Amino acid sequence: MKRIAAVTCVAMVMAACGSDGGDDAASEATTAAPVPQSTAALEPAEEPATTDAPATTAAETTTTAAPDPAADGVLSVPAEFDTIQAAVDAASFGDLVLIAPGVYNESVDVETDGITIRGESRNEVVLDGGMELDNGIRVLGASNVAVENLTGMNYTNNAVFWIGSTGYRASYINTYRTGDYGI
Repeated sequence: MKRIAAVTCVAMVMAACGSDGGDDAASEATTAAPVPQSTAALEPAEEPATTDAPATTAAETTTTAAPDPAADGVLSVPAEFDTIQAAVDAASFGDLVLIAPGVYNESVDVETDGITIRGESRNEVVLDGGMELDNGIRVLGASNVAVENLTGMNYTNNAVFWIGSTGYRASYINTYRTGDYGI
């Protein structure tokens, strides 16, 4: 009776593992656990056939493309983009341009709808025009653009400026020494 149970168990293990020799994932390097025998008079059960693992796997032969910096919807300055303008130019509707602390001597023109430009720290993310540049961030007809959590200073006209836009927002912005308007 025990021999029948042992053979049945081995047969079930072989059937579950796919003993046809195919190279699907279920048949890779499969072995059955030994069946304990209580008497020496019983014949040992036959061991199931095993298959060798393939020399290479699909993961080893697959190549991956370089990650797209904007794939997650967050474009980091300067980690992924050297300038704020480069990140804004690469942004799509719904993206966040996230600016790390530092001083950025640039003027940024925004023409993409629905993006957010946010500094990581209002007092440590500084756009500085050096009393030579006109505007810090100028939104030109783009709608639903938000500018948040940064400082704009030393621009001859404005730190943050929207023209021809609807649905705009400025939050937590510091401005110093601007010619016309801070915001």
